[in-house]
Amino acid sequence: MTGDCHRGAVQLEAPIDPHRIGICHCTNCQTFSGSAFRTSVLVTGKDFQLIKGNPSTNEKRPETENQES
Repeated sequence: MTGDCHRGAVQLEAPIDPHRIGICHCTNCQTFSGSAFRTSVLVTGKDFQLIKGNPSTNEKRPETENQES
């Protein structure tokens, strides 16, 4: 698989296992994707290859994590 960020500044390549593909329906993923879900693929660090760019970290926690019980 090959992929890139929204602006194309970061590009990556990795072999994927179809059994490690996930779909999330949380509101954060819906907002990010502009659809009812967002697709993600889990890849081991040794298989991940950065082709171009320097990625930064962006952490977004689920809304449920901040709610009181």
